[in-house]
Amino acid sequence: MDSQAQEVSGAEWPKTSQSKECAILLLGFNRPDLLQEAIKRLKDFGYSNLWISIDGPRPGNVKDRAGYGYCGEIAIREQEDPLKRHISPVNKGCRDGVIEGISWFFKNNREGIILEDDVEIGSEYMEIMAGMLKYYRSNKRIWSISSHCDPVDAQGQGEYLRFYQSDLCRVGYGWASWADRWEEHRTWLERNSKVGRIRTFTRLPRGVRTKDFCLKIYACRKGHMDAWDYEWNLSHLRNRSRSITPLAICGINHGFRKDGTHTHSCPPPWTKVSRWKQESRYLVYGDWFHVDRELLYSNCGIVTSSSWSVELISLIWYLVYNKIAAPVRKAKWRLKRG
Repeated sequence: MDSQAQEVSGAEWPKTSQSKECAILLLGFNRPDLLQEAIKRLKDFGYSNLWISIDGPRPGNVKDRAGYGYCGEIAIREQEDPLKRHISPVNKGCRDGVIEGISWFFKNNREGIILEDDVEIGSEYMEIMAGMLKYYRSNKRIWSISSHCDPVDAQGQGEYLRFYQSDLCRVGYGWASWADRWEEHRTWLERNSKVGRIRTFTRLPRGVRTKDFCLKIYACRKGHMDAWDYEWNLSHLRNRSRSITPLAICGINHGFRKDGTHTHSCPPPWTKVSRWKQESRYLVYGDWFHVDRELLYSNCGIVTSSSWSVELISLIWYLVYNKIAAPVRKAKWRLKRG
């Protein structure tokens, strides 16, 4: 065993029967076939503590309306407890809808696993995640548990499953967290909801204090970018928190198809999960573990920079230029119409 790695005994984790009691949130939208498959898969694994959140249809979208109706029927049929169903009558989107669903889930659960309806995580890793939620519950530095790292980052991948403490949470293929961490994040969102772009920039941690990341956070906050995970990862960075991340691929996404919201025009990056030998102990590497952080941040859509002053000048120039250019573009548009 590497002397710098923490050895976690499987005996310190809950037994399988306890793991099956872990609360699981399923986030759905307009694809009833994927929602039904996800529910069946989880029930086949033995998980019954299912919470289902369905976002509403987009205005005027006939396909959304039909898919939403079927998803609602599935949620009512598969989860008889109305307290475990959250069906929004209106569309909140990929930011506000997800945040609302997760917040509702954590108001009712101390901890849990969050899956979108198109995500599949194997039964073995689900049990590991459930165990880690209890093992790291009191360790406030750990904010989340991820289910994959990109293949290029998996330097330690081998026949045994290993983990490292990542700066960022990889949410796209299933993840887990705790209510108190999420509540701290949500409070921060509310407190900064009206902060402008310059103040947003100055509040970013050094290293990610860039024009690009600032504008993304601001766009998410103002509803110009329909995404929630940039802000979740900013909370990780701002608090110097960590996400326990496997040096393996433990989740796959079935949503890469034409009716996907963000995954309709590209193939899935992988279609199979990693395999590993079962063992009673796991190694969790610390901050020193070598990963290509620039590549990790890039894969999460976060641009890094070693010179925040240059980035600030670039941001100010961008804001000044757009303030001048916007009226000019508007005037040209009026002339063309006139």
